[in-house]
Amino acid sequence: MIKLFQSWKGVCPLTAANWEEKLKEFKQYLKKMKSYEEAVGLIYWDMRTGAPKKGIAARSEVVGELSGELFRMAVSDRMGEFLDYFSRPEVNEKLNRIERRIVSECAKEYERSKKIPPDLHQAYVVLTSQAESAWEEAKHKSDFPGFQPYLEKIVDMNLQFIDLWGYEGHKYNTLLDMYEPGMTVAKLDEVFGACGRRSFHFCPRFRNRPTGRTLRS
Repeated sequence: MIKLFQSWKGVCPLTAANWEEKLKEFKQYLKKMKSYEEAVGLIYWDMRTGAPKKGIAARSEVVGELSGELFRMAVSDRMGEFLDYFSRPEVNEKLNRIERRIVSECAKEYERSKKIPPDLHQAYVVLTSQAESAWEEAKHKSDFPGFQPYLEKIVDMNLQFIDLWGYEGHKYNTLLDMYEPGMTVAKLDEVFGACGRRSFHFCPRFRNRPTGRTLRS
């Protein structure tokens, strides 16, 4: 794909007309991805509010199919073409601040998602959809054992993802970086450790409790 794209660059000099047209195509591509995302969100909402319990499994499969298509678009050769093109310095400098950030975030997601087999991703989406419904039911019954098998599978699949993505130091660092770039377990331990030590000065009734004991109100 890279060789083909390099050949395309050689015969298509950069002009206002072609880079603006390429940008329009890219935005349309992202808009289609957003449509899948909105559809998945609507089905999730239906599952959480009005879907019959016997229909949860079927709706979870639909969520899996749509999410799978969204995932395939995110890691497609077409997406790779767009990102290669808009990452070129002479093109990237023509984008506004928001467009550059979109390209940057798409590239980061592209590199990460390319390491995950599509079938594994789709299976994870179906699992989490079913798990959410199971959690709702277990929560009202205070039935953790009923939810535990789903939780164990979710943790196991996340560990598989982390091994595929790679990690530095603690495995959880990879997941933290997705939500708070640059955050690590070591930094969190330092922050919350300091908060914990200081909080004891404001909570006299906790001062004499054994270290490590769960604090309950």
